[in-house]
Amino acid sequence: MTTNRTTGMVTQAAQPARSQPSASVLHLYPEFLKTLPFGMVLLHLDNPQDVKTCRIIDLNPAAAEITGSTLEDLLGRTLADFPSFWRSHSLASA
Repeated sequence: MTTNRTTGMVTQAAQPARSQPSASVLHLYPEFLKTLPFGMVLLHLDNPQDVKTCRIIDLNPAAAEITGSTLEDLLGRTLADFPSFWRSHSLASA
């Protein structure tokens, strides 16, 4: 019975955290992203009707290393800026 009560309390406590990230956690994001051992790119879809308008709004050093570019070179670019990607993936007709 202790487990059920604990689970219920944890579930209820976690719900608000998912809907509104705490300011005490948000400051950890840049350090977390920077230290990931694999490449991670955050995209923002400028035009929902066109997948090529996905803009790079953040990425980590591992992602830049994978592409052979620098963070500065990639930030702000859209997927339309990478024509070789479209030729080699099935999304070319999107």
